[in-house]
Amino acid sequence: MKKVFNFNQQIKHFSAMFDQRTYKTFQAVIDGIAKLRNWTQADLACLSEKTLRQIQYFFDKAKWSCQKLNEFRLRFVRNKADFRDRKSDFVALDGSTMKKDSDANFGNLVGYMYSNKDKTTVNGFHLYGASIQTKTGRKYILDFMLFFKEKWLSEFDAWISFATKVAEKSKAWIIVLDRGFRNRSLMDHIYHKLKRMFLVRLNATQHVICKGRKKSKSIKNFLSDKNVVQLEKGKIWVIENVVIKAWKEVFKESVTVIVYHGNGFKNPMVICVSQAEMTVKEAIFFVQMYFRRWKIEQLFKELKSYFCFEKFKVLSLEAIKKYLYVAILVHSLFVAKEAEIENIPILKQVISCILKAKRNIVDITAIGLKLVLEMLSFDTSLKSIMSLLQK
Repeated sequence: MKKVFNFNQQIKHFSAMFDQRTYKTFQAVIDGIAKLRNWTQADLACLSEKTLRQIQYFFDKAKWSCQKLNEFRLRFVRNKADFRDRKSDFVALDGSTMKKDSDANFGNLVGYMYSNKDKTTVNGFHLYGASIQTKTGRKYILDFMLFFKEKWLSEFDAWISFATKVAEKSKAWIIVLDRGFRNRSLMDHIYHKLKRMFLVRLNATQHVICKGRKKSKSIKNFLSDKNVVQLEKGKIWVIENVVIKAWKEVFKESVTVIVYHGNGFKNPMVICVSQAEMTVKEAIFFVQMYFRRWKIEQLFKELKSYFCFEKFKVLSLEAIKKYLYVAILVHSLFVAKEAEIENIPILKQVISCILKAKRNIVDITAIGLKLVLEMLSFDTSLKSIMSLLQK
């Protein structure tokens, strides 16, 4: 089992939310979920029944507010130098389908949904997530939402509600979405109501209407050698001033469609940006932005096999929400700690000593020992050092 961060110092900020007994359980839960990143099923099997009962009590019975925890979390990360809610940041929205545990009582949360992983319809629930990318490239989770089939008329009504909630929490100028969200009402809401740009992935078979013309044609028909721009790692087509045919009854604005075909890839990637005209340089920027978007599966990939709560038996809706908020808190703690590690003054001092070729072995050794002690529990510290040296 790999070592992980010790978050005792960081989670002191959250102690005001709990009584003394519940706070101790909170500490144990944070430590446990942090370790899940590297635990195997054999490690999980070694958890004592007492520990499991504590965890189950913390999520099912203990009185604490997950909304309040999330407010504390956002306040915690916004106080970090790495996180600034700025207009230059961009927000990515993504969704994930989680299978239903046969023992769990999810009530109106459960519905039949298509799972990309299983390539079939599964009985489960949808989790919506939003992340914000900061100036350093790190991605912090901004918010998440569970889909209730009885609360909204459709999945896209829920996405409109979620996008509105996210826009209130961020000044980000653009919202990035995968092709599962290419809905005309959602695009219209983002552009006209939220006053944000959008970047959404499309299919190459999508039909568009060029400015000044009535007939539409497939995006595939634009992909000729005449219009292509060759790049070092592929080729790109920039199709400006077009209206998406499927959207024109609701969203009539002109957009730009960008088609990027990377070397070695079978199929090209098609994205749409709510900007009528752009240069090739701008188009490359948007392609890179899409590649840098956050996927909710990246957060839950270690937890997905564990998400049915077979061990913890977290069965109520409120307990599930609490579990998710704590998992997201742990993710934020990891990202914040990683930022701190890369900005440790001692680390900068060590690198400065090496670069200046200082011969004082005693000083270098003392600094090195302090550095090792600070970074002992961080399993990717070498990667952080290498990235700093390459800057």
